[in-house]
Amino acid sequence: MKNLVRVIIKSFIGLLFLILLVSIANLLPIENIYFLSILEFINANILIIILFTILFFLGEIFYLFNFPLSLPGPIFYAYGGYFLASFIFKIFYVIDYLTGKEILSIFKYAEPITLFLVFILILVFGILKILVKKDKKDGLKKEEREISWSDVGKEFKGGIYNLVIRFRQFTKLKEKTKKKLRIKKND
Repeated sequence: MKNLVRVIIKSFIGLLFLILLVSIANLLPIENIYFLSILEFINANILIIILFTILFFLGEIFYLFNFPLSLPGPIFYAYGGYFLASFIFKIFYVIDYLTGKEILSIFKYAEPITLFLVFILILVFGILKILVKKDKKDGLKKEEREISWSDVGKEFKGGIYNLVIRFRQFTKLKEKTKKKLRIKKND
């Protein structure tokens, strides 16, 4: 219960501080074009900032619970990470705009795959974290070993293998359907 209260207070104070800081910045009579551009960017994206802050907060809350109730935690963290990574890409684009150079705009092509990978990796590692925590709490001390990178690699290889098998099954099913359609057309 103490941890729950601590997480709520910490997150609430952080969010309140952010809103207060942005409000004060909006009231400052500074006429610098860079300051105004950055402030306009933050004002335009304040909802995204609040959104990923709340998602991380919810993820942290769910991680405090035991196994079945902690499963939504990685999902909230994954969405929070997705929106945070999206916000970071927007920062790159603003820096390009302010400098007048298109140095960071090359990341535009890597953005979709990066956002996907951020989401998937946070989700997978979050679930692994929960499972490790569950095993420790269940008293499964038979092996008494930590998860190593080779274990993660094996899990990743197993996941890729399953994806390839599913893709093969899907393409075989598609080929069978095409053959049936060709046979019906020929009749």
